[in-house]
Amino acid sequence: MDLPPTVSQKSYERILRKINLASREVADDSMKNAAKEEVSASGSNEICVSGDGCEKWPKSGHSYEEWKLKHQPHCVKNHIGSSSKMEVDGMKEIFQRSVPQRNAKYIKYIGDGDTKTFPELQRTAPYSKEKVECVGHMQKRMGARLRKLKTMNRGKKLSDGKSISGKNRLTDKFIDTITTYYGNAIRQNNSSISDMCQAIWAIYCHYSSTDEVPMHHFCPIGDTSWYKYQKAVATNSASLFKHKNIVPIAIIDEIKPIIAELSAPKLLKKCVGVKHKTLMSRSTRLFGGTAPKLLCGSSKNIVDIAVNEAIVMFNEGMTGRIKVMKALGFIIGHFTVTSDFKANYTRIKNAEIKSKSYTLEARRASRMRKKATNEHFAELEGPAYETGSF
Repeated sequence: MDLPPTVSQKSYERILRKINLASREVADDSMKNAAKEEVSASGSNEICVSGDGCEKWPKSGHSYEEWKLKHQPHCVKNHIGSSSKMEVDGMKEIFQRSVPQRNAKYIKYIGDGDTKTFPELQRTAPYSKEKVECVGHMQKRMGARLRKLKTMNRGKKLSDGKSISGKNRLTDKFIDTITTYYGNAIRQNNSSISDMCQAIWAIYCHYSSTDEVPMHHFCPIGDTSWYKYQKAVATNSASLFKHKNIVPIAIIDEIKPIIAELSAPKLLKKCVGVKHKTLMSRSTRLFGGTAPKLLCGSSKNIVDIAVNEAIVMFNEGMTGRIKVMKALGFIIGHFTVTSDFKANYTRIKNAEIKSKSYTLEARRASRMRKKATNEHFAELEGPAYETGSF
């Protein structure tokens, strides 16, 4: 085939540098505008931010070695130290430039607690701040603790002479249910520590209740209560109410210490007025979609462009790309503008649909059904995979 030669490496790098400069300019303006909007919305330049590090890339295997071989001659790393320390150093830089570049103070920091970021920020940042717990990570703690409990007691007999897992025991579905209820208890009562604590213990009492000993004193009362027993009490029909899905007392005794620990006022205090890191996760996904790991190491320009692209897309959607193209000197046509606005409209509509309660419940129910099915087959088939067991 008679094809012209491809772009030379030198020309390619020059193009990347130009795109990087243009996208960086637009991203900087986008971040400044976002900071102004947040300050304006809160009525103060003291605002809340969140931070998290990217997932580590395992330094083993063929793909890593192949990447390292190509990358080493052109490596332009700007961090000396472990990958875990990278998140700490990055957040320190962000806080130190908050006032001079954004005219804002990040007095509340949402972090997941898996690095020593916050202690370092307290030591080095130019103003005082407080750490706020992310509900999502608090919720994950409950799930992680219950799964650890299940793993540690595997093969052991509980006080009733039965194992911890199995039908109507501490199943994965039951763990997910408690975890979800725990997260909801915090989200729906995040203005009061006592209300959060009461809502969490309502979960324990709910599953401890029997027809003989109903324990629903923490549940909302009245005929508008979300729990049917309290509705029955309000309509004088409690004697006809029958409890379902009763959890054995042996299981309840095992999970009680975990609930007690994760409902401690000292811990819940960090959740008052809590916000979420969902938006942070979305921006990370945007970056990951723009620059997969195998491409990230090939050039710093590519990584910079991916970060700038994620910032612009996160703040302004597809229309932000028009600004990048204008900065590059492109002439923007009607169809480009129309296409980007349509993409933004579709994105917003899809987000609105996904945020509806009925779609959330449908997705949750689907996950529960899958877990129940998997547990059913696992119980029928017995252990099929376990490290070193066969």
